Amino acid sequence: MRKNIAHTRYFSYVFISIWKTLAFLATMLFSIWILGHNVGSTFSQFTSSFETHQINITEIRPPLQSGPDIPGGSFLEEIIKEKSSAYVVRHTLFLQILAAYVCYIFGKFACKICIQGFSFAFPVSLAVPVTLSLLISLCGLRSESPCFWESVLPQYLFWSCPKGEFISDFIGREVRCSQYLTQN
Repeated sequence: MRKNIAHTRYFSYVFISIWKTLAFLATMLFSIWILGHNVGSTFSQFTSSFETHQINITEIRPPLQSGPDIPGGSFLEEIIKEKSSAYVVRHTLFLQILAAYVCYIFGKFACKICIQGFSFAFPVSLAVPVTLSLLISLCGLRSESPCFWESVLPQYLFWSCPKGEFISDFIGREVRCSQYLTQN
């Protein structure tokens, strides 16, 4: 029986992966329905989600004055209108597929030569420090040039860089790419 399972494993996983995908899709649609949203719009607006459309970004800033509470004072709200990029979804999908495939190949290789302990524990231990180092260096590059990676990762998807005293030497004030281009 063990030999038969080894020979039919890949064939059976074709059907298991399809079953998992359908179960995940059904759970997603059920969650949308439970929240009271229209389930049909998930399928009817699928192609339009890959096209360029307008995104409203709401920026909420605290009042400039500090001191006693001012009656009627509230947080400042600014709505920024951005155009989405049609290729960001495709790039993200391609990157996810490529990363999953590379992880699968390396995981399979590590299991075949029996180095799972070192090959899995070492990368997992390094994942957080390496990711934080990359994020800090990308924030530094983005603060020098607000147009850094604008063609790959648009402004509305770039993460917010922290603005604390400990990192003030590396990150300046946030400037939008359009402001940077008009200044230089």
